[in-house]
Amino acid sequence: MAKATRTGAAKGSRNKKRYWRKGTQLEDVEKFLEEQRVDEQSGGRLNTRTDADLFAIDTTKVKGLPTLTRRQRVALAKTTAAAAPSTEEVDVKPKIRQSFPSKKKSKVVTNSSRPLRRSTRGDVDGKPVDFDLWNTDLSAKAALPDDLADYYLRQLKKKMPNEPRTVKHITTLLPKVEAPIPGASYNPSYKDHQDMLRESLVEEMKVQKDLEKVENRFKLAPGDRYITPYEKMAEEMSGLVKEEENPET
Repeated sequence: MAKATRTGAAKGSRNKKRYWRKGTQLEDVEKFLEEQRVDEQSGGRLNTRTDADLFAIDTTKVKGLPTLTRRQRVALAKTTAAAAPSTEEVDVKPKIRQSFPSKKKSKVVTNSSRPLRRSTRGDVDGKPVDFDLWNTDLSAKAALPDDLADYYLRQLKKKMPNEPRTVKHITTLLPKVEAPIPGASYNPSYKDHQDMLRESLVEEMKVQKDLEKVENRFKLAPGDRYITPYEKMAEEMSGLVKEEENPET
């Protein structure tokens, strides 16, 4: 460990005047005195002066400003009140008390704790009701004239509007969803898969025969060829352009 070196002030004895001259820093003292002198010239330090010396309230009236009406003053008061921060203290204790009800209050009887009463809706004089659900007309009815009752039930959504005649018309004989053949399933049996391949082969052979028929129909005789676009244009323009005569002939 390095040995600490002693400063010049610490080398001398502290009870000697030489030590106090070395240890005293006059720069801070001179700086403080200079600041105090500047403050005295400007009227003193700011923290010791009164508000009347520092600030002045302008009480002179400004000429030319329009006077506000009563309605404008009320509107201005509302806007300034809304812009000012709210300093109202909100007491949260009543809400906390409501969330934790007191035990002294009487207990409220819930629906689950009440004894279930026996339903007597289906009993008349202690006998079961003979009710035919399928042959009984359950449509809504109203004790009103026919035209008024129909309008009344339609407005209450108890009677649906009449369906158009074309709703149940069959527009096509094709099935809505074409079911795939068994051989095209995820894991078909061997027989179903072979049947599917056989049907696909028959369809492919039929397509090949149709293509051969078309090719044979447009097939040219030996030595013939198709007309070119230039020959076709020359044939169409024959007689329209006068050919130049050769003077030597």
